[in-house]
Amino acid sequence: MGDCSDPLIVLIVLDPDFGGKLNAEVTAGPVWLCHSPANRAAAEKLRAQKSLPRDHVTVFTPTDAASREAMLLGILDDVDQHHYGWSQLQVRGCKPTAAVKSALANSGVGGFEETADGFVFDRRNETHS
Repeated sequence: MGDCSDPLIVLIVLDPDFGGKLNAEVTAGPVWLCHSPANRAAAEKLRAQKSLPRDHVTVFTPTDAASREAMLLGILDDVDQHHYGWSQLQVRGCKPTAAVKSALANSGVGGFEETADGFVFDRRNETHS
C-alpha cells in the first residue's frame, strides 16, 4: 500500500469519448485509457509534451469489451502489477457493481464513493461503502 503522505492515484477511463477531458485529469497520477480514436489521440498529445514519465499514460485494448464492467475487471491485475502500492483508483465510465466491489476487495480494505461518471476506490479510507 502507498505511503499516505505520497498517495499513488491511478485514473482508469472506460469511456471511449473521454479523450478531450484528459488534460485536466492527467496531473494526479498514471492514466489508463480504453482504446478509441479520441482516447488514443489525447494520449499521443500528452506523450508529445515529454513532461510526463513515459509510462504515465497507457492505452489498453480490452480483452473483453462486452461491457465496461468487463473491461475494468480485465485490467485490474495489470494496473496492480504496474502501479503496485496504489492508494486510490479513480474510475470513469463504470459504476461499482457487485462484481467490481468483489474484485477490488482482493486489493485490500478500502472505501467506495460513487461519482457522476464512475467511482473512486480509496484504500486509505474505509468509511465509504
